[in-house]
Amino acid sequence: NLYDITKELLKSDKIQRIEIVTNGTIVPKDKKLINLLKKKKIIVSISEYPIVNYSKVVDFLKQNNITYKIDKMSFWMNYGTPYKRNKNKKELTKQYSNCNNVCRSLINGQLHLCPRSSHGTDLGIIKNNEDDYLNLLDTNLSIEEKKEKLRKLLKRKYITACDYCDFGTKKSTKIPVAEQLKK
Repeated sequence: NLYDITKELLKSDKIQRIEIVTNGTIVPKDKKLINLLKKKKIIVSISEYPIVNYSKVVDFLKQNNITYKIDKMSFWMNYGTPYKRNKNKKELTKQYSNCNNVCRSLINGQLHLCPRSSHGTDLGIIKNNEDDYLNLLDTNLSIEEKKEKLRKLLKRKYITACDYCDFGTKKSTKIPVAEQLKK
C-alpha cells in the first residue's frame, strides 16, 4: 500500500518530507508509484550495507529523476531482548526520553511511534495497546477524530513498548551491520 499511503501523506501541507527507507534490494515496478516517488517532498533513503549491491536501484532512481540518499550503516543498536521489564511510570518516562523518537513505523495500517512497538505488537510479543498507535484504516473514526488521536499520541509520556526496550541505557550495545547468523 506504499502508493496509497504516500499519496495521502502528500496531500498535507504540514508534512514537509517523506523519507522512504530501503535496503536497495528491490527496484519498484509500479508505474504509479514510480511517478509518485518523483515528487519533491519524497526522498528514498538507501541503507548501505557492506554485503548488498545496491547499484541497480541507484541507477534506476537516477534514470527516473527520483531524489535519494545513501546512509552508510556502520552499526546497529541492540535495544535488548524483547521481554517485559516491569518498569514503573518514572522509569518508563525516562526510557521514552532516552529514545531519539524520530522513527515512526507503519504496519498493517497502524502508525506507531517506534518500530519496536509496531513489530512487537504485530508479532504478539508486546501487548496491543490502542493508545500506542493510530489505526489509519479505522473507518469508524472521522478525519478529525484521527487528527485528535494523533495529537494525543504525540503527547504521550511513554508507550507500552518502552517496557520492552533498553535503548539509551548501558544495556544497549552496538552490533555489526548485516552480519548473518551462522547455521
